[in-house]
Amino acid sequence: MASPYDPVATDPPLLERSSEIKTYTTSKFTYPGLRVFYRRHQQADRLPKSPAPIPLLVFIHGLGGSVAQFHPLLTSLTSVASCLAIDLPGCGRSEFSVRSWEAYTTDALVELLETIIEDYREKEDGQGVVLIGHSMGASLAALLASPRLPPQTSLNKHVVGLIAICPSSGLPSQKQITIFRALLWIPEFIFNFWRAWDRRGGSGSTSVNRFVGADADSEAKRLQDLYNNQSNTSVWRRMAWGCLPTYVNGVAQGGMPSKETWEKLNVPVFLVGGENDKVTPPREVAKVCDFLEDVKTISDTISPGTSVLADSAAPVDIVAAGSKIDAMTSLGQGHEDTRGCADQEPAHKTRVAEPEEGADDPVTPTEQAASLPSLSLHPEKVVRSIIMGKPATHALLYTPSTVRILAGLISDFMVVHITGRLALGWQLQYLSQDGKWDVKNLRKWQAVEPVSEPIGGIFRAIKTLREVDEDHSPSEFVKKWVGSSRTSSTFRTTTRFTTLRASRREEYITTSSQRCPRSRLRMRRSRASLRLLTRSAPNKRNGRRERTGERSTMLESIAITASTERDFSSSVTLLSDAAIPRRRLLSILLRAGPRASSMLISRTGSMSGTLV
Repeated sequence: MASPYDPVATDPPLLERSSEIKTYTTSKFTYPGLRVFYRRHQQADRLPKSPAPIPLLVFIHGLGGSVAQFHPLLTSLTSVASCLAIDLPGCGRSEFSVRSWEAYTTDALVELLETIIEDYREKEDGQGVVLIGHSMGASLAALLASPRLPPQTSLNKHVVGLIAICPSSGLPSQKQITIFRALLWIPEFIFNFWRAWDRRGGSGSTSVNRFVGADADSEAKRLQDLYNNQSNTSVWRRMAWGCLPTYVNGVAQGGMPSKETWEKLNVPVFLVGGENDKVTPPREVAKVCDFLEDVKTISDTISPGTSVLADSAAPVDIVAAGSKIDAMTSLGQGHEDTRGCADQEPAHKTRVAEPEEGADDPVTPTEQAASLPSLSLHPEKVVRSIIMGKPATHALLYTPSTVRILAGLISDFMVVHITGRLALGWQLQYLSQDGKWDVKNLRKWQAVEPVSEPIGGIFRAIKTLREVDEDHSPSEFVKKWVGSSRTSSTFRTTTRFTTLRASRREEYITTSSQRCPRSRLRMRRSRASLRLLTRSAPNKRNGRRERTGERSTMLESIAITASTERDFSSSVTLLSDAAIPRRRLLSILLRAGPRASSMLISRTGSMSGTLV
């Protein structure tokens, strides 16, 4: 029986369907059994390819993470572009076959990623690449996007954007690196014991709360517990060791990217942090912003509480206990729990662009022909950053309460600063020009009456309200059609009521064919019949049940045949007081026709709640 933490058994269907296990060889190592997720855009062949196809989105997970952590984001972004994600060696579903520690250094992993990306990128068409990295993956993405010597491939020339989620600002001090190297020399069985102790309590353990917070919802805690248990200690130690640079004559070589790497970036960069992130605190985003914009020099001293190694599912706690995150001065961005952090300095050398006001809605198409947005092979450098407010943590990319906001922020940034061709609304509009929703069909739709003639004397068909309609507000629609002459046509209802008595069987047949002006007379007749029923002598044993049933049946007749707001409202109120089943009351509303239903909905909000 498979373990509940088995990465194959717990792999989401989207990832499972579009993944394959492959072997890749770099200049130094051969990595067998790597899981590669690739989902090509379903309409890629129909979208424009001049001067290049829509960019390829590449997802890079962090230390101890996996492709599965990107699943919620991939669910949203696979509909706008081709997506590629890789489980690094020994992570997720990839095999841990290569045991050499040198195979897990930062340089070795960057070369491996370059090889895989070049294998899937449409090189002959000049396709660009947008790198999306989380935690340590953001550092690997920065190395891929920056020019390096010697260059392994020409990939950095085709990177058109970088999105860093919970990034780390770079290298710790030489003294701290020495301490961490000593900790990594601890035997593996001690590390495993430490992990077991840290994971006590399952989804409520310290290990889980470190990433998602103690107040996170149960689904976020379940996912974090899953990822923590899938993290391999041997792989984590090797990658953590590879992230640490070596010092030659006091100069750091290798390891995580430093200021020199970040400031060389010449592409649009979007930095996202979480206010409650205890692994890579929000101030790390501010430091990277300063690197990119070159406003001032940041000291190499690491503040207390800053993580030297940013991880996604670490076996041990690498953040100093009791550390507090310094509050960052930031500017609100308009989201109720999202704060921006990079738009407050007007003297930045790098231009910080804001989304255009009044931009077209990305989902609802309009009748106008879709213009072709520009696609630059080398977009202008733009630096934007945002700190998502509580409860955003280091796990914000798979926490249900934050991932939808994150997906929207990423999509907006790519549309505004990389290319408008990544907008889902534009793609739908462009693809629909060949006939499904063209001007001819739009005119046909506009020619259809909003409300049909009565169907069977009871029902009316109502068109779906669209944003492009002249009147698409439900309240305005009700005002226009409820009082019109078309909705006061004759209703003919014949209802047969049968009342069982202990002494005799009585039948009451009520027939109404009157128009609305005569509804008061019909109401009086119905009330008279109701009084006749209530005066009848009930059976001693079942009297209350029979009387309630008779009274409800007559009130149903009054509601169905009502043509004025007063009669309908009063009868339905009496029905509600009679405590009849909600399903039966809903059936009455449907039989009463659209006019009576709209009168009820527009007049009483509490009644609509009783039907739910």
